[in-house]
Amino acid sequence: MSRDDVTVIAARAAADLVFLLAWLAGGIILATWNQGEVVLNTDSSAPITQLLLLTHGRVDSLQELRLARIPSFLPDLLILRAGLGLQWMDGPETIELLLAWYSILIGSLLLALQGALIFLTTPLSRWWAWVVTVLGTSVLVQVSPLYREAIGLTQTPVHHGGNVFNTLLLLVLMALMVRSRSPLRSRLAAAALVALAFIGTLSNVLLLFTAVAPVGMGLVLILLSSSGVSREAGRTDPVQGWLRSQMGPLLVSLLGAALLGVIAARSFNLQCGFNLGVFPDSNLLAEYRDSPLVLLATALGLLLLFRATTSLGPVALAVALSALSPHVYSWFLPDTPRRYFLTLPLLMLVMIAMLVFPAAGAPASPLAMTGRRSVLGAVLALLLALPMAWVLLRVASPPLAARFQSRYDPADGVMLERLASLGHHRGLSDFWGAHLTAVSRGSVEVLPIDSDGEPDLWAHNREAFLSASAQPLDAPLSERLGTFSFVYLRVDEEQPSLIKVKDVLAAYGPPSGRLGCREDGSGPCVLLYANSDNLREVVAGKLATFRNRCREGNLR
Repeated sequence: MSRDDVTVIAARAAADLVFLLAWLAGGIILATWNQGEVVLNTDSSAPITQLLLLTHGRVDSLQELRLARIPSFLPDLLILRAGLGLQWMDGPETIELLLAWYSILIGSLLLALQGALIFLTTPLSRWWAWVVTVLGTSVLVQVSPLYREAIGLTQTPVHHGGNVFNTLLLLVLMALMVRSRSPLRSRLAAAALVALAFIGTLSNVLLLFTAVAPVGMGLVLILLSSSGVSREAGRTDPVQGWLRSQMGPLLVSLLGAALLGVIAARSFNLQCGFNLGVFPDSNLLAEYRDSPLVLLATALGLLLLFRATTSLGPVALAVALSALSPHVYSWFLPDTPRRYFLTLPLLMLVMIAMLVFPAAGAPASPLAMTGRRSVLGAVLALLLALPMAWVLLRVASPPLAARFQSRYDPADGVMLERLASLGHHRGLSDFWGAHLTAVSRGSVEVLPIDSDGEPDLWAHNREAFLSASAQPLDAPLSERLGTFSFVYLRVDEEQPSLIKVKDVLAAYGPPSGRLGCREDGSGPCVLLYANSDNLREVVAGKLATFRNRCREGNLR
């Protein structure tokens, strides 16, 4: 290798390194600006506490966990599991640190995938794509509360952000497959496309609507195209010819992989049921649909859909159908919440770029860079980026975690400190009260119950209610059941407590003491139980037959 080769490789590695770190910097800024919209409740903390059971060896496999708001395997569980492997994550602020870690990384990936899609479908350079993505996102976050909410939901480690990530990644892979000049790279993108369809639907069946069907329709448009001559560049494109010759098997593989993911999720208890029914009158999206941002995004989707069928081609068609897909599936899902509508606003920048900067030809970089020096430069940049990204995340995560901690109700913090000082480290509350474990920074563990006093197993599995002692996993349930010494009744106007004092008295009997419980109803109320036999008996009744929410079976 000559000196000139080394110089070129070093220069390209430096340029690629700066570019990669620029996306991470954008993610840090986005997470910091938008931290107030990240959801901090049981929905976001329960997946982390469940993963901690797996990390600490209290369950044998992922199947034993209870992931109601199931994180996507890619990237949610991968990001959270990687974070749990870091030594500085192990401490009293583990949950907040992981939330901060996830928020930064998913924000960076969200920006990067939007930028990649803009770069691949427009004549803009990669740096201009970065400017359009980061600047456009910053403007929308500042001016639109609805967009801030969409970003916040995406930055919360439940399946919403994972599904948006997988949707964008499938669209990027399709663009690579269609626009790459190399048949080899096109085939590799096609293989990754099929694999991601399986992984994505394994986590979230919504991907069928947001990505698999739109990408499939885009591929059908290629199949129906009558000429092998590229409309954009006026030349015969070998990749287009390869796609046409293999379109049938590719479509079958894509749909088969997606359906296999749904079937596997159901068979291995990773998802549970998907019921369709038309309930337009009870839909929760009426106000959302009438908002200016959604109306604008919908108009952009319809315009892009028209342009895709006349000039812009299959990738534009897939993007338009993906953006408009929430309007389709929200008619089939009863009481569809806003979080299932995220792909529409989060594809706005991509649609604007595709309409304003229509592609005049296949991009020259990086798809056309096949030289050894380019590949070595990219690999070197990636290797250098990993430790530098770790340092940036190590520095940025604790301050963001502290911001999350400051959003908790101070009254809950004071009460939890008092409980811990009195020796009460394990208790019960309603579903939303389970997040008090995070509020206490691990000093008090709170688990959810229903109004009848039985465990609420929507987002927690049986192992969470059992003791973390040295008892083996196959020990009888009576020997592993933990001790609970209080029931915590929250006071929250936005999310009122799902259990009342009368419910607790009916289930467990009179308490031995009380903390808080003011006559005016302000502040939390804690019922103390010096003798927890009644609590253990009621809790053990349901745990004895619980497996997870898809499968029942008698356990010891």
